[in-house]
Amino acid sequence: MLSGKGNEISVKLIDFGISRSYFSMEESGSSQLIRMQSIAGTTPYMAPEVFVRNYSNSCDTWSLGVILFIMLAGYPPFEADVEEDIAKRIVRLDYDFDDPIWEYVSEEARHLIPKLLTDEKERITPKEILQHEWMAKAHSFKRLKTNKLLMKRLEKFQSSNKLQKTILSYLASKASDEDLKDEIHFFNQIDSNKDGYITMKELKQGLTKYTDGNKDILKNIMKQMDTENNGAISFNEFVAAVLNDSVAKDYKNIAKAFKFFDKDNDGEIDDEELKAALGGSEFKHIETKIFTDVINE
Repeated sequence: MLSGKGNEISVKLIDFGISRSYFSMEESGSSQLIRMQSIAGTTPYMAPEVFVRNYSNSCDTWSLGVILFIMLAGYPPFEADVEEDIAKRIVRLDYDFDDPIWEYVSEEARHLIPKLLTDEKERITPKEILQHEWMAKAHSFKRLKTNKLLMKRLEKFQSSNKLQKTILSYLASKASDEDLKDEIHFFNQIDSNKDGYITMKELKQGLTKYTDGNKDILKNIMKQMDTENNGAISFNEFVAAVLNDSVAKDYKNIAKAFKFFDKDNDGEIDDEELKAALGGSEFKHIETKIFTDVINE
């Protein structure tokens, strides 16, 4: 979905009703990739391996290939009168570029689609898609001037405690695109390859003029903002860090955030409620004392 019209718009991913994690969390805190088995999805977009109940997250890359095909040609790659026949065509990889419309599609795009709509073992990764020649030609973005005001917010976020960061993350997730237009613009300036994450390399390129090339400052920014500990800053993590005061200090927004933490609606947030709000599965083995310490802080 697109939020608005014109150049400054955001793409929204929706419909996560049947989504799931493709990691299996162990009690030790470690995780491993798993093969999934449920037949789930909308048939024309489903990868062939889904029908045999043995697939990985690569099934999403196949679906991207179907969407790309439709966007370029105006019709789906696998068509039939009944869903059963659509599924058979998908399993056989039965699609082609015979329609005259493909004469108007670039060679680079026609080269990319078969790398997506192919057997799982041969299918390229999302990272490889972003490095493909068609993507490189389609997205030659110019680097824009970074906003000094947002840089100051970034520095302020680093000194916040975990509770403050979590509240900001909650507020950021509830804010509208109109409220976040400057933050979105700032993120897009730094995220040079437009993959939705800011790496250390991109952070260095985008913020060097504000940090005088000081690697320690950049490492600290990455450490403080990368709350998911995956080596990159996601869009949500970034927006939480540079959230403007009109959103962060709005009384109604703060009241909503308080209610999010105050699970029993008694007007107070205790350590168990804090654990429930901050935690998730990765915190289930941690003693509540750490959350009592956050409250004391």
